[in-house]
Amino acid sequence: MERWIKRLQFMLGIFVKITTGVIVVTAVYISVFWGIKVDVKVALLWQILCVSALCTVGSILLPASEEEAQEISKKGMLIRMIVYFILVNIVVLGCGFCFQWFSPSDWKMVLGMEISIIGVFVAVTAASYFDDYRIAEKMNRRLKEREKRDSE
Repeated sequence: MERWIKRLQFMLGIFVKITTGVIVVTAVYISVFWGIKVDVKVALLWQILCVSALCTVGSILLPASEEEAQEISKKGMLIRMIVYFILVNIVVLGCGFCFQWFSPSDWKMVLGMEISIIGVFVAVTAASYFDDYRIAEKMNRRLKEREKRDSE
């Protein structure tokens, strides 16, 4: 049960990071390709949530805890990250095409989408890494405090 709770917490954190990144990138993308004064429909917000949720489902490939991460080799983790990146590309480009976020015949828009995907992917990965690092540092600090108390 605890493993499922950690998995859900991990996925919720990924969802929040992805959604935040997509909203920022969407604001820039719309400004660049359609102009700052364009009106957007509320449907775009639901589309962003849908794409973010689908990308989050793909994160099932990634370890949700330190214990899971230790069970995977570096090569295995690299393969999982590459597969996850490919899945994210398929989801975002596929949904983006269906939602008419870009014109496939306009190479600049397609390139803009790919740069956006890479940017959000890197930002989410970096934010997740730093969250994990912060948690590990906090745990190490508490262990040192406990060892210090136990030795006194």
